[in-house]
Amino acid sequence: FGFERHDQRPWDWLRQTFTSSDPHDDAFDEDRAPYRGLSSFTPADADVFFGREREAVAFVNRLRAHPLVPVVGASGAGKSSFVQARVIPTLPAIFRAVTARPSARPVAALRARLRAEGWLGDDEPSDAALPGELRERAAKRGQLLLIVIDQFEELFTLGADGDERLRYATLLCELSRHADDPIRVVLTMRDDFLMRAQTLAPLRAHLMSGLELLATPSPTDLLRIVIEPARRAGYAFEPTELPLEIVQAVAHEPGALTLVSF
Repeated sequence: FGFERHDQRPWDWLRQTFTSSDPHDDAFDEDRAPYRGLSSFTPADADVFFGREREAVAFVNRLRAHPLVPVVGASGAGKSSFVQARVIPTLPAIFRAVTARPSARPVAALRARLRAEGWLGDDEPSDAALPGELRERAAKRGQLLLIVIDQFEELFTLGADGDERLRYATLLCELSRHADDPIRVVLTMRDDFLMRAQTLAPLRAHLMSGLELLATPSPTDLLRIVIEPARRAGYAFEPTELPLEIVQAVAHEPGALTLVSF
């Protein structure tokens, strides 16, 4: 009757008016699964990592006063994911994170990661000179260097001898010498290796003062961990009580977080 009109321009206007220009704002790739299963989260997964927000804010505040903070929890508690997908994205923009694992040659592995991330040149400073060089580089750049040692228990399980362990622990403590320095060190560690870490004399004081115990999330947080990634991706549960049933089935299990994620 003369009232119908085919015109693409209204759709362009709707897109410009009601969608964000920020590609990261509420955007979700349809080819990307909303859950990570048994895989660890990375900083790129921050948009689907839920349930640890309060712990992350408290942790960032702890880093202000404690230059070395061990994150200790049971196997499957999500220690690595917590640091990578919640703590690092929560940190002020001045921070630059470098993640390493001890491996069989922990000091060499750490130096290799620092070099790969542009914090060391081709020279090989001694262990005694390395902390000072990193502090100087951080100060010149106006940045804070966060060194994350993931799965610290590898120091005891992959064959490093006693001298190498002590050398590594000493270096980490020298890197995190003082709260006023521009370097922070975070260790993630299984709880059953905490007492073995205590045998490394340089670490004892840090383990006592800076320790962050990462427990199983509360049932309320577990529920958010189930619901929010799906909601963010545009999905809903049917039946609606399914997320609560999932959480109730595992909430009191030591590996509740792993079971829910899987």
